[in-house]
Amino acid sequence: MIVIHHLGISQAERIIWLCEELSTPYEIVNHTRDPVTSPESLKSVPGNGLGKSPFVHDTETGVNLSESLAISDYIIYKYAGGKLALRANDPHFAD
Repeated sequence: MIVIHHLGISQAERIIWLCEELSTPYEIVNHTRDPVTSPESLKSVPGNGLGKSPFVHDTETGVNLSESLAISDYIIYKYAGGKLALRANDPHFAD
């Protein structure tokens, strides 16, 4: 299962949408935005010392990822067999 560490009004919304679209099971852990820096609750998540959001942990594989595009690619290929995406060597990739 994917655990999404969510910071309100952030790119984490993309990850939630993707999981819903692909019917991928997930859990959301909400964090409250700090007006100056990343909240301590997000920095204290194992593997996320910089407090980045979105940040996901895959409980099945132990993989930790930040950055929405990297997370999206991981979910698309790990949980959906590439559904919704083309590989870079696909002739229609640039279209």
